[in-house]
Amino acid sequence: FIERLAMRGDNSQIMRPVIEGAVKAMANHPNNEAVQVAAMAALWRLTDNNEDIIGVFVKLGGVTVIKDSIKMNVSKDTVLHNAFGLLCNCSSNLGTIPAHTLRYLIGPVVGTLSSSSNSQQTVALRELAIQLLAIWSSYKMDVKMQIVECNEPSALDAITNILHDQQPSATILANVLYILANLCVNNNVKFQIATLSMNQVVEIMNQHESNVFVQEEGLGLLCNLVSGCPNDVLTDSGAIPRIITTMLNYPDHLGINEKGVGGLWNISYKDDRNRANINYSRGFLAVTGSMLHHTGSTHIIEKGCITLWSLSTDASGENVPGLHNAIRAIIIGMLTHFCQAPVQSEALGALITMGADPRLRNDIMDMVTNRIIVLSMNAHYADATIQEKACHALSNIAVDTSTNQISMMDPDELIAVVTAMKTHTFIEPLQRKAILLLKNYSFGLSNMEIMCTNDDLEECLICASNNFPASCLERAQYILDGIYYTREQNKS
Repeated sequence: FIERLAMRGDNSQIMRPVIEGAVKAMANHPNNEAVQVAAMAALWRLTDNNEDIIGVFVKLGGVTVIKDSIKMNVSKDTVLHNAFGLLCNCSSNLGTIPAHTLRYLIGPVVGTLSSSSNSQQTVALRELAIQLLAIWSSYKMDVKMQIVECNEPSALDAITNILHDQQPSATILANVLYILANLCVNNNVKFQIATLSMNQVVEIMNQHESNVFVQEEGLGLLCNLVSGCPNDVLTDSGAIPRIITTMLNYPDHLGINEKGVGGLWNISYKDDRNRANINYSRGFLAVTGSMLHHTGSTHIIEKGCITLWSLSTDASGENVPGLHNAIRAIIIGMLTHFCQAPVQSEALGALITMGADPRLRNDIMDMVTNRIIVLSMNAHYADATIQEKACHALSNIAVDTSTNQISMMDPDELIAVVTAMKTHTFIEPLQRKAILLLKNYSFGLSNMEIMCTNDDLEECLICASNNFPASCLERAQYILDGIYYTREQNKS
């Protein structure tokens, strides 16, 4: 009767007495399997995609009744099947089931994963259990910890064992990978998951390359495991080339690329050897491709810039795929996210490293990067970190170290540097980098002519010399001597 009502879609107020009757029937006959199965089947149907009905059911104590029913019928798959299905509906609203109630539900749900039976009913029950754990693992930290700490049986063992099963579908595998990614709550758990399943995760992704859900969830798990994973496990498992291959295979997929770029940054930062591995596995190509395909994603552009910064410190050899295209990706990212200080800061950091590489300096100059850097300085004049990095980047590209050729200074560039020095008088790293930049430019006679026209430069150099004599005095005096000499020459 209730199932027929569910098909009619009556509103929650009309249905309240009906729901209350079903809940009471379950509470009054906890040992009657037929009543439990029928009542929960009806309520499962009734609560499907109906938040109002779910709310009424929960307020009437329905979740507690389910918990008691599971406790009394833990060995009866038909009861558990309908109970899990009903719980899936009730768990759809984040936080509908309180943590103290979930404590008693997690064990029985995990227990069903350990069954060795492959009957149709058992397989369906396991699928519902995995669906429940996928929902619960996305809850707050206290619920995640309850799942991790479930030891009768061990939740992590039971979940990771599914990855070693030959039977699960791609959908089940994607859900399991999602659960494990959510449960990476600390380095100890990450270490446990990595040692149990890192190799298997890579193998599953290799087997399901065409399944975007498996790829996204698998990549998310691999990236989450990085900080707690021993470096030899990370290397031996093939996780690095697997992450990069997935990014290259799905360049338009936002989720995959957001996770992938962030993961590669963590991997490159963790160990020097990883950077060489990433570069060898076409990491530059994957990161620059991701940035160029997703120019509107602040996350990808920011993490992409800092990853390129890290990777460029180990971009040895002439044949690093994507190395030269990285400059274009960084510049487009800077222009697209002009007002985002974190993006500008990380982009400038990457340009500092790349500008010191003779292979890349000409690429940087060809894209009028110095003008874009000046625009960034003007937009973020109050940010001392951006000003310091900008001066450092400009300093690296001011001189072609392979030919000792000095670039021509733009008057606007000088104004931006002087403004930075005046605005951040007592920031020693900025003053030092600014003076180093000016000294590099001072080797060009035309640049000295431009410096002579700026009325504030002399005062800034003297001020920096007085405030930071150890790091600024010698270079500042060299520049001042050049300005005085040039002025005298102009007079004569």
